[in-house]
Parts: sequence; structure tokens; C-alpha cells
Amino acid sequence: RDVLRELLTTDKVVATRGDNVYFGRRNSKEETRASIAAAKEKQDSQGKKKADNVNHNVTEAKLTGPQVFARVSRRSFGAGSMKPERILATVPEGERLGILTHPSWLVSHSDAMDNHAIRRGRWVRERLLGGGIPDVPITVDAMLPDEPQNTLRERMRVTRQEYCWTCHKKMDPLGLPF
Repeated sequence: RDVLRELLTTDKVVATRGDNVYFGRRNSKEETRASIAAAKEKQDSQGKKKADNVNHNVTEAKLTGPQVFARVSRRSFGAGSMKPERILATVPEGERLGILTHPSWLVSHSDAMDNHAIRRGRWVRERLLGGGIPDVPITVDAMLPDEPQNTLRERMRVTRQEYCWTCHKKMDPLGLPF
């Protein structure tokens, strides 16, 4: 088996019911209006005062597949779970492929404020490709500028300086596509 190819191209994902929205298709303005109107009509016909919590901007995907036991740790979700609440689904045509584009992998290499493309690139270089990246020299302040008005790529201009680029040319191209 070609493990690297499978990691980069698999169309399988461990999913929950909530992932139907994530893998759904964005509605056009007309479809959104029609969805809102249909929900309002349904609410009125059932005599409900409160609307259901529905994302009218997305047509949910219909992810199906066999149930799988995916252990969820107590540390992450309270008491934990060993229920087969997850399925091994095939993502819809045209969606992201490969483990490296799955939301769980992207989030694990991010934080609340930044997506850490450099950290992801280093991880891919060292863990998947078996390469090495030297540690940051102690004399270097390895921080991107705090410029919220600029995109990540614009803020990463500091990594293009000759001294930094010798290492960053091995990481940045691998982390930025994700």
C-alpha cells in the first residue's frame, strides 16, 4: 500500500450527523429564501412559536456508511463515549480529499487565533516526508507581525528574508495549501 498517497487522497471520513452541514453545499440566495419560507410555513402549520435551528444557507450532505466505534476521550468530551455514533462515510464529489484536509487535522494544528501554516508544514516535512528542519536559532524572534488587517500570506513576508528562507522554503509550501 502507498500510505502517503492514501493519506493525501482518501475520500473516507469518520463523521457524525453534524458533519452533514460541514460537507453540505452552499445554497444560492434563491434557495436560501425558499428554505426560509418553507420553514416558516411549516412552523405556522404546526402552530410552533419557536423556529427549528436550521442553517438555511446550506443544503446538508447525506453522509452514509457503516457505523464505527471511535473512542472519544473523557478529556475532550466529559464522560467520554464508546457508542457507535460515528460512521465511515465517503465525502461528496468535489469535496476536500485526504487526511490533511480533514477538519480535525486542521484544527489540531491551529489555535483560536491562527491557523499555523508553518507548524503544519513542519509536521508534514518531518512526520510524513521524513525530512528535518533545524530548530529556530535562539537569536531569532520567530513571530509573525501582529497585523490583523493583513492576510496570513502577507504577514508571512518576514519568513522570506534570506536568513529565514533557508528553513522556511522547506515548510511553508507544504503548510500553506491547507
